[in-house]
Amino acid sequence: LLAQAQGHPNIVKLFDFKENEGGNCYFLILEELEKLIFFNPVDLMNLFVSVSLALCFLQEKKIVHRDVKLSNILYSRKNTNFKLIDFD
Repeated sequence: LLAQAQGHPNIVKLFDFKENEGGNCYFLILEELEKLIFFNPVDLMNLFVSVSLALCFLQEKKIVHRDVKLSNILYSRKNTNFKLIDFD
């Protein structure tokens, strides 16, 4: 699902993925993100807008995230943006 959800600035970027020799485990290479622990009102508004835009994008692609919660939203210090993660 993550590969299908690429192309939006508020969804974690997938650079590559590898499969182990047994074919039963995958390794994802994602962009570097971090948890933002302390929120101010501006951060909360940006978080809300970012996640809303990401969910609208996913809806257009007919993808359901199924696990939207605070621990699945990380912060990109590089472009000061909140990103949705954890696609099953």
